[in-house]
Amino acid sequence: MATYRQRGKKKLWDYRVYGKDGKLIASGSGFRTKKEASYEALKIEQKKYYSDVINSNATLFEMWQIWYDLVVEPSELDILTKQKYQARGKIIEKYLSDIPANRIKHSKYQEFIKFYGKNVTLNLMTCLNSDIRKVIIFLEGTGF
Repeated sequence: MATYRQRGKKKLWDYRVYGKDGKLIASGSGFRTKKEASYEALKIEQKKYYSDVINSNATLFEMWQIWYDLVVEPSELDILTKQKYQARGKIIEKYLSDIPANRIKHSKYQEFIKFYGKNVTLNLMTCLNSDIRKVIIFLEGTGF
């Protein structure tokens, strides 16, 4: 479900897309007309609908890709920040794309963290772990 509102002195429109449980999934602002805002929200709702019908054997990378397409890509983040998200997505694809996400055990994930953590800084490891947590929280909010 999406909501629209007009804000500020310039009277620009924004939208917010909510999941089944009422949690905010995505938002965007700076649209001159309500129609522009509703068009963008509709695209996100369609992607959300298709993500709801994904099978339970989806890999963590497939889930990350859905999260990236719905949350990160339409946001107003800097291009460099989006590239960093993509780089972390490639890491997820490289190491965790062979097992369905619902079959990843805590011990397997911990092994991945230890193995990958040997070669990178603590900051990068924290960012990667944070992204994976965001994906899981996002998909729980959409009813996956």
